[in-house]
Amino acid sequence: MGAALRTPFHTAIKNVLFRDLPDSPRDVPTKPGEHQEDVRKSIQAEFGIDCVHNYNFGVSGSTGAVKSTFINALMGLKVNSDSAAKVGIGESTTKIRAYRDPRSPHIVYWDTPGCGTKSFPAAEYFEEQKLFAFDCIIIIITGGSILEADIDIARYC
Repeated sequence: MGAALRTPFHTAIKNVLFRDLPDSPRDVPTKPGEHQEDVRKSIQAEFGIDCVHNYNFGVSGSTGAVKSTFINALMGLKVNSDSAAKVGIGESTTKIRAYRDPRSPHIVYWDTPGCGTKSFPAAEYFEEQKLFAFDCIIIIITGGSILEADIDIARYC
């Protein structure tokens, strides 16, 4: 088996993403007397996230990272399709929205608002956008540079 790719860029990314990483993934935020699994199930019910019959992918990243365009590409949809994720410039996604893949109906992509803005600050993003409720988080990084908000999403997940 070939050796893992090791470049200064990959080493730098690893050092940034994994510095000060907690020993375990971040817990589901709870209030006194609440259980993490109950909170997770409550949020899944609130958003209609079915983790029994579907794979739910939260698509996250900074504002302008083309998250909606990425979702459309994964589903093979053109922007003007009725079932396509709405695309725009700046903060075009203001609340979490589900998009069921027409080719694989058991896959649901969840478009989330951009992270790291006044409306959606990075420090509160994990909890406010309920990223803990999804099966998997896909972080979209574009523009040739990793922003602090991207790093925060990766750390909190």
